[in-house]
Amino acid sequence: STSSIFVNIFFPLLLSSLQLECDKREITAHVGGEFILKCKYSINNFLYSKKYWCRGPSRGNCEIVADSENSRNTHRSQVIDLNRRGLFVKVTNLRFDDAGAYWVGIDKIYADIMIQVKVIITEGKNKRPYHRSLCLVLMFWCNVLALMWFCSLCDHFLVCVFFNLE
Repeated sequence: STSSIFVNIFFPLLLSSLQLECDKREITAHVGGEFILKCKYSINNFLYSKKYWCRGPSRGNCEIVADSENSRNTHRSQVIDLNRRGLFVKVTNLRFDDAGAYWVGIDKIYADIMIQVKVIITEGKNKRPYHRSLCLVLMFWCNVLALMWFCSLCDHFLVCVFFNLE
């Protein structure tokens, strides 16, 4: 029924947005680099709850990579709970295979509070990810002046060159 869909799907999502929020929902970083994600949560409700960073396509299919109790932290991933100052997820020494869907979560009876974060890994510093690169090439021919223009628009840069064909 409609009410069960609301209670089972939309209500937990609404609650999570009020009880846990992060400064980014998409992170772009380069191979070998690192990122820090800052989140805030309801101190009144979850001060003593375990917080975690997990990887997976959905809330129900997510493998914990690191947690605030240090039971699963690795040399590359950490969850640091500074209570009122915030919750931080730090991942270092990034690799291409770190790209994907992740979740910041707080342990809660019946349904954890979770927010999805997309991680995109690029080849190096200041490089855009391959799937975002878009180039537009234009050629103009002007009969009257016997000129050919070649313009390329890539990653917000426009370059034009013209040739005099006479």
